[in-house]
Amino acid sequence: MTHNVETINHALRGAAEAEMVHTQSLVTEHYLPMWEVLNEETEGAWPEKSLTKKMISNSERLTDLFVFLTPEQRSEFARDSKFVQANFDAVIEEAHTNGWRKLSAIRKAIQKAQKAEEPTEEVAEEATEEVAEKELEKADYVYAVAAWLAKAQNVGFDSQEIVRLALKEVADPDPLEIPEKFRR
Repeated sequence: MTHNVETINHALRGAAEAEMVHTQSLVTEHYLPMWEVLNEETEGAWPEKSLTKKMISNSERLTDLFVFLTPEQRSEFARDSKFVQANFDAVIEEAHTNGWRKLSAIRKAIQKAQKAEEPTEEVAEEATEEVAEKELEKADYVYAVAAWLAKAQNVGFDSQEIVRLALKEVADPDPLEIPEKFRR
């Protein structure tokens, strides 16, 4: 059986083009007003609470809005409206960057980009934690050195001289250096 792939391709391209135009129209012209209608008619209960049959039945505008739509379609459009309202700039930017396509694909791309940004925040938090740990560690060393200097002072040594000599030793810590009094 031979199928005309050119005809099939033409139909697929037509469907893709129609889907692109349809999504662009819904996002730029319909979802934001739909969100406002849903919010007004539910007196602000939606989108915090789920859209119920009772909410729709109690509102003539919502009944008209969802006439001839299945509950699944109604839920999908309400969910998409909520997403577009919350992420309108990101949706438009994604569409301009990578082209209009199904809203589910745009949503997925936005969520993927948001997840990619999250580790950066985690890395920043980890870096902040590391800095805090380093500061605590440094404080421990300061307290240890201060304790040793206090002991040295109690025995009669000059603490400033000890610090000066210690810094000199740190600057040139050559363990193989033979002290001058032992040189031949």
